[in-house]
Amino acid sequence: MKRFLILLIAFIVFLNVVMFIIAGIMAALGVNVGPVELALFLLVAISISIFGTKKVARRLDQAEKEPPTYG
Repeated sequence: MKRFLILLIAFIVFLNVVMFIIAGIMAALGVNVGPVELALFLLVAISISIFGTKKVARRLDQAEKEPPTYG
């Protein structure tokens, strides 16, 4: 359950950051946002967020296998 919550939070954070960046770029370029642009925007943001969440999951797996080293 703890792993699921960590991955859910990571996904939400990635999604928010990616959406903020893409929205800023679209606003700077002056793109008129219609339904097609909105769908592409969400598709790209969700796919990048899933990729980032997979990287977090791999790091969690690696952290479980290797004990932490201090000092």
